[in-house]
Amino acid sequence: MKVLKVILVVFTALVILAIVGVFVFLKTFNVNGYLPQITQQVSKAVGRDLKVGGAELGVSWTNGIRLEVKDISLADDPKFSDKPFFAVSRIEIGVNPGALFLDRKVQVTGVVVDSPRVIVIRAKDGTINALTMGGQAQANGRDNAAGGIPALFVNDIKVVNGSFTFIDQGNSPILAFTLDRIDVHMSDLSLVSPFTVSLKAALFSASQNVALDARLELNLLKQVVHIKGLKIGVDLATIDPAKLEGQLPMLKPLVLKKTAGLFKIDGAEVEAGAQGLATLKAQALLEKGLVSSGLLPLPVENIGLTADINEKQIDIKAVTATIADGVVRGNALIVDYLSSPIIAGTVSAEGVNINKVAAAFNSPLGVRGILSGDGNVKLSGKSPEDIISSLHGETKVDVKDAVIENMNFLAAGLGKIPMLPGLLDSIMPDLSQATQDDIHQGRTHFETVHAQGHLVSGGFQIDAADATTQDIAVHAQGALDFASGFDIKVDLRLTPDLSVRLAQRVKALAGLKDEEGRIYIPLSINGPLAKPKVMPDVEYLAKKMLVAQGGEQLQQILGTPEASQAVNAIFDLFKKK
Repeated sequence: MKVLKVILVVFTALVILAIVGVFVFLKTFNVNGYLPQITQQVSKAVGRDLKVGGAELGVSWTNGIRLEVKDISLADDPKFSDKPFFAVSRIEIGVNPGALFLDRKVQVTGVVVDSPRVIVIRAKDGTINALTMGGQAQANGRDNAAGGIPALFVNDIKVVNGSFTFIDQGNSPILAFTLDRIDVHMSDLSLVSPFTVSLKAALFSASQNVALDARLELNLLKQVVHIKGLKIGVDLATIDPAKLEGQLPMLKPLVLKKTAGLFKIDGAEVEAGAQGLATLKAQALLEKGLVSSGLLPLPVENIGLTADINEKQIDIKAVTATIADGVVRGNALIVDYLSSPIIAGTVSAEGVNINKVAAAFNSPLGVRGILSGDGNVKLSGKSPEDIISSLHGETKVDVKDAVIENMNFLAAGLGKIPMLPGLLDSIMPDLSQATQDDIHQGRTHFETVHAQGHLVSGGFQIDAADATTQDIAVHAQGALDFASGFDIKVDLRLTPDLSVRLAQRVKALAGLKDEEGRIYIPLSINGPLAKPKVMPDVEYLAKKMLVAQGGEQLQQILGTPEASQAVNAIFDLFKKK
């Protein structure tokens, strides 16, 4: 028994001595002496040049082995960029030595990554730099890689103050945006089973406004990443328009002033590999959205959106918004959104107060009324300029109680005939009180307006617009160019009763009657959007009145009914020309 006891004591002492020896060895081990060999092996394995500024190994009875590595950078694939793909100021790693020695399993108790910087680039052909690591080295070792690498398990990973930049070289101009202030927490990371990830970051904002949760699964042999249960939330209220336009200069023409709302993606599934995005299934939701823009000074509020997204298209099932007291609804389908997006959709509006819209644009016309309508639209391109130039579609619009301030069509037609000076004042007694009020106030109040037209590149083509008051009816056709302004022809016709009264008061007006007995005055609206001019076709009016006056005088000279009939037949020919 004594011998056995002595053997046990000696064995215990040897074990303790061995543990102390390992501990002392690790405490005094100079890891920096092995850095060149380690970085060379890693560089060979991933096919990228790895640089490490320094490392420090620490050992304690309570915390196990801890390794701190500083100033790390991993080069990018030269096909994509000459800047580092990954850079970090400090990484601290804790390892459980017992799991490594006993189970041949690398169990990392914790990782802290301080201030990492990652740049992901999508090339024109759709390949992504983050998914091309490994190269030929990985292909050569594909068969035995799984058996040669110990299983890796990480209990906890924290990323602090990170930055992620995405550059899409397939976009023109090149798209680039950055996520700042990234904090990431990963639990139970493994190379052979799924693990959870949560993230918070700042997108176009000085504060964190993005939250993400997902389960990831890595397949290093196939270079594939699976993401399941992806949830994303973005608070749009904290977006800084200056930051947004600085990173996405193609949005500058929109002159964004303010955004708000909560954008969500829930339960998405993603699969991506070395050749880019393979599978995407997601549902997107926008609640209580708001956009204020210099391009459209009136804010678009209460924006709601639901959409189904996959790797090929975005199907916007429904979008609603309020603008100028009215409600706008629509839907759209966006195809090839990652390369050459084409958008087609429908839109309807109800109860839009166009007085507020005109006031927001400081329009001198002071248009008022309640607008409703519907239409369809199709466009393509990535920049606002391309979108505007490709924009086309059809629309129908109705306006109730429409008022155009600083423009009276009857005064423009009858008050600007040089052959009949003072005409407007002389016919005032024959006009309705409402029309007289409109003339005095320099406006036109239409009871109803019906218009239809289509969008063309850089403008709107009015196919037909009809409006009525108590005394007149207006029919218009023409073009509205967003850059140069109006080019519209207007047919102004007086009601039959009013035409009879005015022709009796001013005989020259009788020559302006059409086949239905209504006085007809052609007008034109030309000039810039801010200050259009309304003018009658003076040449046409002069010819018509001259023909009528000449016929009357000739009938007086000839004096017989037969002669009158012959004169009328002759002048009917002139009237048709």
